[in-house]
Amino acid sequence: MPDNAPMGWQLKSIDAMGGRGDCKQIWRVEYSGGGIAHVDVCETKSSATGLDLQQNWKTKANTVTFFNDKYFVTVNWDEGERPAVTALVGALEKRLALK
Repeated sequence: MPDNAPMGWQLKSIDAMGGRGDCKQIWRVEYSGGGIAHVDVCETKSSATGLDLQQNWKTKANTVTFFNDKYFVTVNWDEGERPAVTALVGALEKRLALK
């Protein structure tokens, strides 16, 4: 996870939560500065699993999701403007694409 992201985001905490269900490992990450954002990162067992999680995700207010071949990610924000959240999501996508 990036230590920081554009528009003032700073990594505050990261906790490994173990694996469960379709996730080999789950991390709970908190960012603040551009607002307050809670990020859950699921390392999926396969690309098909990530696609399935994305397609079956129930829409929630102030939450966005994305996935790549290895990770399914949810970003929920309590505070922050949409441009700041977009900047954080972009930084997360970029970092996780390198893994």
